[in-house]
Amino acid sequence: MEPGRYICINCCQEMDSLYRTYAGGNIRLTQCSKCKHVVDKYVEYDIVLVVIDLILQYIGAYRHLLLNAEHVAFHKLAIIFALCDAYNKWMFRRAQVENGKMFDLEWTFYECFAQSALEMLSFFLIILALNYRQNTCTNSMQLMLTSICIGYYGNVFVVLSIIWHLHTKWSYRALTQLFILISHIQVQRSKFFY
Repeated sequence: MEPGRYICINCCQEMDSLYRTYAGGNIRLTQCSKCKHVVDKYVEYDIVLVVIDLILQYIGAYRHLLLNAEHVAFHKLAIIFALCDAYNKWMFRRAQVENGKMFDLEWTFYECFAQSALEMLSFFLIILALNYRQNTCTNSMQLMLTSICIGYYGNVFVVLSIIWHLHTKWSYRALTQLFILISHIQVQRSKFFY
């Protein structure tokens, strides 16, 4: 384990470990030397509780996921989030056209997916350009891609639109976009503001 590999989710102090393992498989969470809080309480949380804290927009949950979590396939999540966004756009367009042919509906979905992927790429390039002059250790390309991917997790709310037929409701669409915007702001705050 490399020194300074982990970050305290409270004060962003670099730490060597998140916990210590003792005999019998017992663990003890590491205390931060700077703020005296537990370095990362989310280490012992179930993923469902982490997701709930992400929905509640807790910066500590974002820092855990961005800086301390291991083995998260963010590239797969990015594809899922883009597909969810494309499906949401496709459902909205489909509701506006009554008798579309199957080929036209399929082509429209591909257009929506291309639009979603282009929006994500544009957002990434804008964030990269805005952060270009920052000389912080958190400014790596991988972290930038990961943080942008995490900000789009609100796109999975399309499942709610499927269950309750909300895709044509302006309130659902506005709240989803507002949630995604707030998520992106929180992700950037978790990286750069201590």
